[in-house]
Amino acid sequence: MDDNENKKHFGPGFLGAFATDQRFHDYILRDFCGCGAYGEVWQAEDISGRRLAIKIVSKQIYGSGWTREFNGIKNYCRLISSHPNLIQIMHVGEDDQYFFYTMELADNLAEPGRAYYADTLADRLAANGPFASDQLVILTQHLLNGIGALHQAGLIHRDIKPANIIFINGVPKLSDIGFVAPRDASISLAGTVGFIPPEELLSENGSSSEKNCQYDIYALGKVMYCALTGLPPDEYPSLPESISFGLSKRLNQVICMACCKNPADRIAGVDEFRQLLMAAANGGEKLERQKNSKPSADLPQTPATKKLPPPPLS
Repeated sequence: MDDNENKKHFGPGFLGAFATDQRFHDYILRDFCGCGAYGEVWQAEDISGRRLAIKIVSKQIYGSGWTREFNGIKNYCRLISSHPNLIQIMHVGEDDQYFFYTMELADNLAEPGRAYYADTLADRLAANGPFASDQLVILTQHLLNGIGALHQAGLIHRDIKPANIIFINGVPKLSDIGFVAPRDASISLAGTVGFIPPEELLSENGSSSEKNCQYDIYALGKVMYCALTGLPPDEYPSLPESISFGLSKRLNQVICMACCKNPADRIAGVDEFRQLLMAAANGGEKLERQKNSKPSADLPQTPATKKLPPPPLS
């Protein structure tokens, strides 16, 4: 078996119903990429020969919840036509057994001749360790722009984590939109432990509309923590000795403000997060939140045109 195959994630959603070069609707499945709780992701080829990613979800395994994800994806497609830091969905479909959607394909980390292996932030951190502080600023700018576009469209992501951040032509994008939901509705618990705000884990009634954006703010803080330290999210707030001065210390201040246990003390929204990030990048030694900060429609996006260099092939 190719070494890259050994790295791919086989979760409870592994269907075992498909094989390489099998036809599924109008697509030829080429390389298995991995799976989550309810379905599989493959590199596929459409009838024109274009390579893309396809997620196939079993209605039977998902149960009645599949309609919630299906409707969420249709909402996403309706409200998010195109954004440089959000995964682009190309087609959504269903049959009696499955629903599926195709999307942009992540960059390939594999060496020529090896099985396709998607370029994700999780894999970059596993292979190469923490990001340099200046590179983390660029990464976070991109992600804030993507999150801001979601929030402005009235949506929240709810599952931001390193494994769900892919790179396409060197540009980071939020992917895996299965938990995307309206930001103005009461919602049930979703996401990945370690990236979910602590108050949500204690809630019996789900999130109120006022708190929904905190899902993404808190999760982005944890993503920054993982990228800055190379540590898993449950190690927060532990720090390596190297993070004690300069930009890395200031970035940790931003992380702490995004990951406060008390949501009233937490960064309120994307605009405030962006302001604090840029203050840290510009050398402000003492970062302070604005008094009475509240979630807002967010400020115009800060261009984040720099690409992040690809990791070395291993």
